[in-house]
Formats: sequence, structure tokens, C-alpha cells
Amino acid sequence: MIDEGTYLGKAIKPSHEHDIWLPFDSPYLADLVEAFTHTGQAHIQSFKDALSWWLASHGAPHVKDAQIPLIPDAPVHWTQVELDAWSAYFHAKPRYLWLPEDWSMLVEWLLQSYWSPKWADSMASWVSVKSTLLGQIEAGLAANPPIAAVAAGIAALIPATIPGAVQMGLPVAQYTEALVSFARVRCAQAIVDMGDKMKSDISTIVLQHQQAVLLGGKIENLETKLFDKYATANRDWRRIAITEVSENAAQGAVAASKPGDKMKRLEQYKGVCAWCHKINGRIMTVVDPAKENKDGETEIWAGKTNIGRSSAPKKRVDGRLYDREPDEMWWVAAGAQHPHCRGRWLPFTGIDPAKYDKFMAAIKASQAQRKAANKTGS
Repeated sequence: MIDEGTYLGKAIKPSHEHDIWLPFDSPYLADLVEAFTHTGQAHIQSFKDALSWWLASHGAPHVKDAQIPLIPDAPVHWTQVELDAWSAYFHAKPRYLWLPEDWSMLVEWLLQSYWSPKWADSMASWVSVKSTLLGQIEAGLAANPPIAAVAAGIAALIPATIPGAVQMGLPVAQYTEALVSFARVRCAQAIVDMGDKMKSDISTIVLQHQQAVLLGGKIENLETKLFDKYATANRDWRRIAITEVSENAAQGAVAASKPGDKMKRLEQYKGVCAWCHKINGRIMTVVDPAKENKDGETEIWAGKTNIGRSSAPKKRVDGRLYDREPDEMWWVAAGAQHPHCRGRWLPFTGIDPAKYDKFMAAIKASQAQRKAANKTGS
């Protein structure tokens, strides 16, 4: 995180590179990651297409003989009225009359249309609830897992609210709601931060291009220059998808366990880094987050992270290298160990799959209803 209120992926650099587009190994989480990825990429594509349309011509199209509205105030939080006001302004003003401020606000307006804080919050809320609960469910059913098709279907059928999941029969743990609340804010901030970065990068390229057109500078292929920024945006979004789902699911599994239970870390996937490979199979004891004098080497608790820690044994202070103190080094976090981490927890002791009988009965009933409805519809 940049700080404790923002995104995990900004705090600790991954010590490895692997194919971020590979699907998740967990059948419970795989579809959720892909659905989240697809939705964000669709918004990036919509923004790209809209911007390309506006950049395609410098004299048209605009509303013929329209009176150019006054420049609307630039809002901090855009409402539909403000979005519509800027739309009317851009459509009415001939392109050859546009000022640098118009091009800058065009990018802002389009991003507010496709990447608004309201949309960010809705995506964050959806993925935070589902991923946290799915981590708990995967751990809870580890002793008697359903077939892959049933496991994969849980992501779609589980409610996107805590009360909805409880009503469905899921035994939600004590700290789950708090974890989801923090996860939602963290993820929403990550999405907003990503939009701000897109706005800065793309506005710079658009303004440089328009300056070259107006002042006779070297005109480069605009679409080619923008292509790398869109590719970066897609990778940034995938990082959010993978890291948030992994973080929330693993934290959810720990939160659903009782103090004294033991959990086994699973880090078996293509591209696993040296650190995660080292902790694969590690058995840790679950303790209450409020416990005093917790042992970070042998114990895990809901909320335990690597924020503010490093995998590098040395630190540079005033130009000199010093050994890091033990409390500055990575330990086994409850959630994701680093950005793009795909590790998760499976219970080693304390397993009681009977707690999920009511919930799984509801899931199977819902799947049967959907299957029957699809047959009827066909």
C-alpha cells in the first residue's frame, strides 16, 4: 500500500515475474478473477473507443449551428447533470476551436463516464464480499470438497452482501464483516488511483499531440503512442484482480478459523516466487488478532499483512547499507504475500464441514433451479 488506506500492490514489489493471465488454480476463485478482469477491461476498451472517436477528426463532428454552451464547472464528484453538461459542450464546439483545456477535460470527462468513483466502489464491494466469503468456503469444505463444477458455480450463486450470505446459510465468521469493509475501501482506492494514472498518462500524450498539430511540431502516430498506455492499464487491472482476490480469500479463510486451529499454506502454481515457494506447506497456528505478544513466525491472525515490510535483507540509509531488523522483514502474511500472489490457506486441523451443510444445500438447489430454467428457456 501507499499507506494503510490504499492498495497492497503499491507497497511491496514482486520478487518474480510470471504469466499474470494464467487462470487461478482454485475452482472457487477462478471465475471470479476472470469476471472482474473482463469487466474492467471492457471499461478500458469503451474509454479507448470513445477517445479514438473524438480524436478522429479536428473539425467535425459537432452539432451543426449549435450555440456553444458556457464551460461547465469542473466538479470533484461528477453527477449525471454534470456529465451531460460537458457532453453538450464538447458536441457543440467545433474541434478547431478547442483549447488545451478542452482536450484535457475531454479525457477527464470520458474517464468519469467509464471509470467513476461510484463504479469503482460498486466493483470493490462486489469483489470484496465474494472473494472473502469464497476463501472461507474453500477452507471450510477442504475435508469434503464438492466436484469442480459445483465449486466453480458457488462464485456466481453466492450473494454479494454479508446478510444475503447469512440468509443462505453460510456461517459468517466474527471478523469477516470488518475484513470486507477494509477490503472494499482498499480496492476502491486502487481502482480510483489507477484511473488517475490513466488520466495523467493519456492526457499528456493527447496534449503533446494537439500541440504538435497546432504549432507544426513532429506529428507521431497517436494510436501507437496510446497503445502502450492501454496495455499498461490492462495489466494494472489484472494486478488488482489477482491481488485483491488472493488477499481477501486468504484473509477470509483465516478469519473463519478458530484460535488454536492450524492452517497449511498452499503456494503451488506456475511462476511461484522464491519466497512463496519457501513457505509452501508451512503450518501456522491461528490466534485471535487481539492476542498480546503474537509470534509472527508461527502464528497467523486476521489482518496480518506484509505492509511496511520488505523481502530485501538490506536497507539503504543516508547512502549506506544496513541489515534490516527482523520486524522489518517479510513474514507469513494471512493474505497475499505480495502483488500477484496466488497463495491460499487450507485447514490442517479444526475442520468441520458439517457447518456448511445448509449453505451447500442452498447452493445445489440454486444450481438445479438454474439448470431447469435453462432447459425450459431452450
